[in-house]
Amino acid sequence: MRWTRRAALLAAGTLLATLTAVAPAAAAWPLVRDWERDISPDTASLAFPYNRAFDPIVATHPTDPDRIAVVYHRYRTSSGSCASLATGLRVTRDGGRTWREAGGLPWAGTGRAPNWHGTLAWGPGPTPGSARLYWADTTVPGCPFSSHRLSVAWSDDEGATWSPLWLAGGATATPDGGFPDITVDTDPDSPNRGVVYATINWFPSGAEPHLRVYASRDFGVTWTFTEVPKLAAPSGYPFAYRIGYRLATAPDGSLYVTFHQSDRQSASGGRFGREAFGIARLRYDRDVSTWTVGRQRLVRRLEINSAVLGGEAPGSTDDSRLRPRWTHGLDVDPATGRILVAVADYDLTTSSRPRGRVFVGRSNDKGRTWRWSTVPALPRVDGRRQSAHKPTLVVGDGFVFVGLHGLVDVPIGTRPKAGLATVGDLWTVSTDRGATFRAPKAIAAERWDLETLARAGNRAGLRDRAALTADGRVVYAYADGRLAQRAPSALEGFSTLRLARFSPPS
Repeated sequence: MRWTRRAALLAAGTLLATLTAVAPAAAAWPLVRDWERDISPDTASLAFPYNRAFDPIVATHPTDPDRIAVVYHRYRTSSGSCASLATGLRVTRDGGRTWREAGGLPWAGTGRAPNWHGTLAWGPGPTPGSARLYWADTTVPGCPFSSHRLSVAWSDDEGATWSPLWLAGGATATPDGGFPDITVDTDPDSPNRGVVYATINWFPSGAEPHLRVYASRDFGVTWTFTEVPKLAAPSGYPFAYRIGYRLATAPDGSLYVTFHQSDRQSASGGRFGREAFGIARLRYDRDVSTWTVGRQRLVRRLEINSAVLGGEAPGSTDDSRLRPRWTHGLDVDPATGRILVAVADYDLTTSSRPRGRVFVGRSNDKGRTWRWSTVPALPRVDGRRQSAHKPTLVVGDGFVFVGLHGLVDVPIGTRPKAGLATVGDLWTVSTDRGATFRAPKAIAAERWDLETLARAGNRAGLRDRAALTADGRVVYAYADGRLAQRAPSALEGFSTLRLARFSPPS
């Protein structure tokens, strides 16, 4: 048998099933934390908001385990435009020991600038043995931000130089900033190996956001798109607001797209009828560049309450941290084709358990049906429960990794108070393909005070990401405010980029 990553995963899964059948309770964690590091640019001396680094997305080289890239957002001063938000790119070639800022800007010379939620993917390049790094974001031409467009560029030298910026035509992203995703099929056995996929939420008529998915069979030069319809609407709630899209490829060459859908009475508001995640399976035929879009299926419904819809987290002035619609995890097991998702939910009425919990769903039938497990309660902080939120997920050789954040639960109605609503970074793992998870562990002892970032929009960012290196390790990138201090300190709003690496026990 040809020894591919999929074959290795099948062998690992067989061995794992044998071991867990003998003594599941005694099984050791399949990963250990190697290290956690600050990988930020030097912004500590800058004034708020220019001292912020947030919204990191990590991408790993398809063949070299020591090459890792992290795209993130920061603020830069600019001339001739009011657009000061930009993405940065941090790159390592030695497995994370040292980092450098990439020299090139994907949008340079175009008259456009990024506007929120950049993303990154690394895949095989157009020549044997080569690799290509893909950047995607929405860009705008400046004030008044009236033309958000999905934009993609690629680099063959880790961000030193970039291709001409490809700009999606006829699809203006949502006015509050698009939420793109990009991925590459890297499976050596897949019929679509090397195909690049990107997605964006956009307004066809200024009313209801749509879901458009693009594919490139020539390594980012040209693109073909299709539309994914919304979930069937519940009676009386015809308007659907969709955002938070994610992409993942499957061993058979298909593509899964997941999305959050809010069903409302109208575009202008009214009552909310459903908060839910949906999924669709797509097939792209690279030979003739055509799409087949499968049925949209419900993944999971969420609570409907002020915290889920965007209200404050108790004990803070944070009006967006707990919105589950922004962040969820998605991956496909390359050994079995099983789909796994991680979503967060928040319950304001409970008093017997944490308000915020993370649920992991698994589907063995291409998204038609789902079985769910609940990530165990996070460790208490000073006697208080923690709400789990902001999950990311990746499937490895015999394990499922989930990275998440924990926010201390305080009594509802509690006013903001220094050091009360603190946040920590945690991880957990499953050794039975997502059926059960270990009690989450803190990645580091340090926590951060939510109120030190009170003036920072979206706090330390809306999403993080975990990924596998070429040799099977997990790298988890997240933003963190542990070094920030309350105003009038010069470190008010200071957020940094962190990366943690996890390896199988030696």
